Amino acid sequence: MSYAEAAAANGPTGPKVVEDPMHTTPEEAKKEAQQGADKVKKEASKASKDASKEADKLKKDAAKATDEAIKKGKATANNVKKDLKELEKESQPYIDSATKFIKDKYQAAANFVTSYVNKDTVNAAGAELQNPVVLGQLAVILGSATAGWFVYSERARIRTENKYVVGIHAAIITGLVLADGYLFSNLYPKYKKN
Repeated sequence: MSYAEAAAANGPTGPKVVEDPMHTTPEEAKKEAQQGADKVKKEASKASKDASKEADKLKKDAAKATDEAIKKGKATANNVKKDLKELEKESQPYIDSATKFIKDKYQAAANFVTSYVNKDTVNAAGAELQNPVVLGQLAVILGSATAGWFVYSERARIRTENKYVVGIHAAIITGLVLADGYLFSNLYPKYKKN
């Protein structure tokens, strides 16, 4: 046995001789092509049917899962509503007692303020506000508050390590407070209305 014969006998096709594709007739080629096309059509049809069955199964499973989720959601919502109603019923006495306590304390505070603030107090405050020194003092207080707010809002830009700058600012503020106190103590009695 020759090498070629041994290879042909043990090859992938076995002892069968492979036909030369160049020697097939057009009718044979057409027949083979038709058989291949029919086979592909059958396989495609089967795959399409299988895919359709699988899609229908997935749709049914999804619909079932959605229905279950909706039922569970409704049950949970009903439980939450029921719990809230119970909580509202249980906490109502506590809410009522807290409301009563607040109303009582407000009434007591209002009575206390009313007992000390009377017509004489309002008249005395009106007479003091007719004194120009008192009005000037109010203007100084408002100006100081505005300046303090400005310094606070600009504190990052004003920040300094120089001790002299800080000392000068402290001296100016102290001088203004002392001058204000001196002028108030001297001018207030002069313009006070009896």
